[in-house]
Amino acid sequence: MGTTMNMLDLPCVSVSAAMAKRHNITDKKQLPAPNNLMNELVVTLSIAKPLWTFSLVSGSFHLVKDYGVDVYQGGEKLGSVSWTWFRNNYAFAIENHRIAKDKVRTSVYRTADIKKALAAIKKSFFRQNHNERLAEASAAVDKLVHNEAYEKLIRANKAKKELDAQALAFAYSLGDGLKEYLKAHTKYHVWELHETANLEMVTIDAAKKAHQNGRSVIVIRDGGQYIVKLRDKVEIMDDTTLPSWLKAKLGMLKLVEDDHFVSDVGCRVDAECFMVLAQNDEEQI
Repeated sequence: MGTTMNMLDLPCVSVSAAMAKRHNITDKKQLPAPNNLMNELVVTLSIAKPLWTFSLVSGSFHLVKDYGVDVYQGGEKLGSVSWTWFRNNYAFAIENHRIAKDKVRTSVYRTADIKKALAAIKKSFFRQNHNERLAEASAAVDKLVHNEAYEKLIRANKAKKELDAQALAFAYSLGDGLKEYLKAHTKYHVWELHETANLEMVTIDAAKKAHQNGRSVIVIRDGGQYIVKLRDKVEIMDDTTLPSWLKAKLGMLKLVEDDHFVSDVGCRVDAECFMVLAQNDEEQI
């Protein structure tokens, strides 16, 4: 093996935004030449995988010849390759979710052998299939629902404690009612916070129970199509084949911000991932 090409001259190689900001880089020509093995690896992959792009990342605060690459295809990150110290020498450190799943004591595959590095990358670096994307989307929904439920519970409990303190003061007052007392003491916002927090909890709890009980639809936008999963059924649909009830709810979620819940509709994880509530047995895919 061996190459006279410089990976920094390749149009598929660019400097990541984080690396550019960290080291004040405006042009990749400012970078020192990469080490020979990393250079050969990237050049070889660029020829074998013409749809891949490589985003340079720095492994240290000082800009030296130890930077690596994040590998992408069509905007999807396939994995990372860095140049790190391993067993008294430098070696490739290759990582992505498939390698992490197969490893027991570590989540990274390390080797100083470029042939083994290329073989590992070609074996594990490819775009996610539908099952992997659905599993990732389901985990993202689980995380969002759990985090939001916990946050709203904390807010509801905090508001209740404040409300309880005001209710105790009211018991010793001659006011005509709790609300009037709160208004008179400029504490009516505590009542409103309590009401709002509990309404939000109802929305989050409904979404959480629906997701746990298989009454939620995971929807992933994939170009002009949708990967749609309800319970164990998975369908590939487009705007013409989406059920009207699902299209209507999905349309509402497209209008809200990321990590946002809509009562009786579902939640938006991001621009490509949604969870839609199926309210009854007639709402099927």
